[in-house]
Amino acid sequence: MKIIKSIIKTEVIYDEKMKNKYVVRKEWDKSKRKAIVLMKNAGLADGIVQDQSTMYVMNNLSKLGYGSVIIMNLLPSLEGKNTNESATENLKCVQEEVTKVKTVAYDNGYFPR
Repeated sequence: MKIIKSIIKTEVIYDEKMKNKYVVRKEWDKSKRKAIVLMKNAGLADGIVQDQSTMYVMNNLSKLGYGSVIIMNLLPSLEGKNTNESATENLKCVQEEVTKVKTVAYDNGYFPR
C-alpha cells in the first residue's frame, strides 16, 4: 500500500471590508513553476471553498507541470460593484504579482515571459 499526502497552501487577499478580492494564491509544489491567471470576475473561492474556475485552473496547471498559481481578476468586486478605487488597487496588485512569475495566462491563452 502506498500513501500519498499533499498540502495545498492557500492565501487570499481582500480589501479591509471584504468586498473586493484581489489575489488567490495556491501552492502545491514549491519546486515547480508558478503561473498567474487573470480572469474576468472574482469568484467564490476562498481559503477553503473552491469554485469551478479555481479547480479547473489548478487541475490543468498541475497537469502542465506547474506547482503554484496566482489567480487574479480584472474586476475584483465580490458584489458586482466595482469602483475606481477598487480598480486602481487591483491594477497595483496585478502589476506586483506579474513580476513573480514566468507565465501569465488569461481566458483566451497565455503570455510566456
